[in-house]
Amino acid sequence: MMLKAWLPFTLSFLLTNSVLAADSPVALPAIRFDWTDWCVMDQHNLPTGYDTFKLVNAIEEKLQLPRATEEAVAFALYPALRSAYVKLFTVTDENGWSALHWAAHAGKEKVAKVLLIAPCDVNDSRTLILMKTRNAEVTALHLAAQQRNILVIQRLLKIMGFNGAPIVMSQMDINKKTAYHQAKTRYEDDERQLHAAQADYFALARSEVPSYLVTNVQRSSQLVIFFERVQKALANNDEEAFKACLEL
Repeated sequence: MMLKAWLPFTLSFLLTNSVLAADSPVALPAIRFDWTDWCVMDQHNLPTGYDTFKLVNAIEEKLQLPRATEEAVAFALYPALRSAYVKLFTVTDENGWSALHWAAHAGKEKVAKVLLIAPCDVNDSRTLILMKTRNAEVTALHLAAQQRNILVIQRLLKIMGFNGAPIVMSQMDINKKTAYHQAKTRYEDDERQLHAAQADYFALARSEVPSYLVTNVQRSSQLVIFFERVQKALANNDEEAFKACLEL
C-alpha cells in the first residue's frame, strides 16, 4: 500500500525531470505536487478539507521555476490528481469554488491553462468549466467576465470548442445572468464610476481622473465587444470566425 501511494509521485518526479531536461542541457528542478498543496491542515498537520485557492498558489509557485512551462506543470500535476482517489480538479472548497473558479476570478490565465490541460481529457476539462459555485451559482466564465479577464475567457471557450461554447455561454447565475450579461453590467458600472469621477474632478477644477478608471472602461468595453463577436459567429454557424475570436 505504501508503494502504491508513493508510486504516482515518484513517477511524476522521474517523468517530469526527463521531459524537462530533454530539450535543454540544464536539468530543471523537479516539479512535484502532493496533498499538502490542496488540503486544509489542522494543528496536527492532518488534512481536514480542501483549499482550492491554496492549489492555485501552489501551481503559480511551480510556474515560477526556471523555464517551467504550463505543460510541464500540468504534466507534474496529473499524477497527483490521479493518486488522490478523487477527480481532484473538480473538488471545491466550502463555498463550492474549484481551483479554476479562483484562477478565473484572479485573472491567472497560466494557472487556468494548467488546470484545464492537467486532466488529460477534454471532457473532464469541459466539466470543470461548467461547474458552478454553491451560493452565487457562477461558472469560471462568469467570474472571468466580472473581472474583465479576456485571456481567461478565450482559454475557457477554446477548450469548450465551437459546439460547446454555446452551452457555457448560456449558463445563468443565481440572478439569471449569463457571462455576457456580467460583462455588460461591469461595463455599465465602470462607465458610471468614470463619469462620477469626471464630474467630481470638474467641480474641483482638476484636469485628470485616475487612469485606472479609464483603463477599466476600455477593458470592459473590449470584453463586451468580444462577447458580441463570439455570439455573432455562433449565430451564423461560422466556425472560422469563432476561432479568430479565440486567438491568444
